[in-house]
Amino acid sequence: MKLSRFDGKTVRLKTVYGETFEGEAEYDSSDYCFHEFGEEEDALEIDNWLFYNSQIAEIRIIEPSTESVWLDRPMKKITVSQEQYTRIDTDGETSVPVVAGVNPGDALRIENEADTTDVLIFSVDAVLDGFAKISEFE
Repeated sequence: MKLSRFDGKTVRLKTVYGETFEGEAEYDSSDYCFHEFGEEEDALEIDNWLFYNSQIAEIRIIEPSTESVWLDRPMKKITVSQEQYTRIDTDGETSVPVVAGVNPGDALRIENEADTTDVLIFSVDAVLDGFAKISEFE
């Protein structure tokens, strides 16, 4: 896999061990890795974690996170209409239309387009037919 194309991109990486990591990737050439770490294989660094090419099962570029929450999850920001916001705020079966790139386990920072000072933070439980099923963080 040509890892250099992920340099400086926000990625979601799954290791051959089944672990998943997200963050901005920094490419390290095989020469650099040999000099610094004694391994002659190119790698990516994500949040001070080093992943050699042979340890990466899959990787994809994702939208950059807008900020982090106390759960150390990346957070995506979504602005909703007044009608949707009221529905989110009061409905027991909460859902919100989403853009591509939102996955179960993600955190959403949902702002009312009429009042961006009123912000709710949700966990994405599932994504179905363009809607994210969400639950509020404690």
